[in-house]
Amino acid sequence: MSGKFFKIKSLSGTDVANLNLTDCFNDTYNLYEVVTTVKKSSGSSASNFFQRYIDSSGSVISASEYNKGYYRYDQYEAREYDTAQTSINVTSLQDADTVVSIRQSIANPYASDRYTTGYSSRYTYQNIGGNRGRVFLGLAGLKNVQRITGIQTASSTGNIDVNIAVYGFGES
Repeated sequence: MSGKFFKIKSLSGTDVANLNLTDCFNDTYNLYEVVTTVKKSSGSSASNFFQRYIDSSGSVISASEYNKGYYRYDQYEAREYDTAQTSINVTSLQDADTVVSIRQSIANPYASDRYTTGYSSRYTYQNIGGNRGRVFLGLAGLKNVQRITGIQTASSTGNIDVNIAVYGFGES
């Protein structure tokens, strides 16, 4: 299969509690790449952020509707496996210099007859007792079949700066 990525939509927000990128999934594509960069806003008390899907009615899908698992590895050989089910991504923002880069492949978000599934890789840089980079690899999906039209990036503990772009994969 030959094809290429087509930019669908992008959005940026500075010093925001949440950023909703809406109407970015449609029936033209079955496979999407979502690229996100998040950092703590200057002077913010944010200690974490998460991403959740937005359904076709414009509502953010609740925390209980996700299946997710990830594996973490860092330069100090700290390993972690987690199967939390509250979002498609969640990351701590432990210091003012934390920057998180996420790349997700999402399949079937707009299809109302198939499950939405995704693969996520993210890199986090933090200065917690020395420079510390962390790599996360994971899978995420919804427990129910439903049409997804957007994605929310949010923090419940303070404001964040967000850049997000969505690309559809299709024939050239």
